[in-house]
Amino acid sequence: MSSGSCRRLEGRVALVTGAAQGFGLAIAERLAAEGAALALLDRQADRLEAVAHTLAAAGTDAVALTADVAQPAAVRAAVDRASARFGRLDILVNSAGILRLSDVLACTEEEWDLVVDVNLKGTFLLCQAVLPSMIARHYGRIVNLSSSAGKQGGVLSGIAYNAAKGGVLSFTKSIARQFAPDGITANAVCPGTGDTPMGHQFTADQLAALVARIPAGRLATADDVAGAVAYLVSDDAAFVTGEMLDVNGGMVMD
Repeated sequence: MSSGSCRRLEGRVALVTGAAQGFGLAIAERLAAEGAALALLDRQADRLEAVAHTLAAAGTDAVALTADVAQPAAVRAAVDRASARFGRLDILVNSAGILRLSDVLACTEEEWDLVVDVNLKGTFLLCQAVLPSMIARHYGRIVNLSSSAGKQGGVLSGIAYNAAKGGVLSFTKSIARQFAPDGITANAVCPGTGDTPMGHQFTADQLAALVARIPAGRLATADDVAGAVAYLVSDDAAFVTGEMLDVNGGMVMD
């Protein structure tokens, strides 16, 4: 867990999805280190409660919210609980995601629906739930996690994942443009393959081949991504919106 160089988020309240592990966990830890109160959302209840307990023990005001991001009623209930608990939500980070590796010929309709529902529909549902209160207060910071695969098509990742993460990019640009007049920024972070539980679905040989394509010579760490998110939700990025920020060691440059 990075301690951060300052407490840029003192007094802010952040909702982070996928916070039980991987990128989401590192993001939650980084935002806490920078002073934010945290609403943590994941469907892994026990793991999420442990994260909330650890953050609370370190002095962060944190609450665990168990929900499936693809279920509209569950998302609404979680956002309502977080808003009631903290009085407002300043920051939303959509980090929840799943990866399946089937190509277009092998992908079933069930796999397509599952992957798109979690990665794209979940992002839509969370944004739709938090935006009205952000509009009312004329302030909000939204960061959606996409992927290098969403920009260029995955080298190894599955077709449903690539399509969903590409959709996240277009969706983010749309809300960035629509809600900029309301004092809300919306940006996407596009990690390369990460040294995380999701990334470890690839075989050792596949990971070695991926690393060989990265000029920096390594996988993305969760802290690499957390640092990018912390910048985008801070006032340092107040005039940054609609950005697709690559965190991939130079594998994709545009």
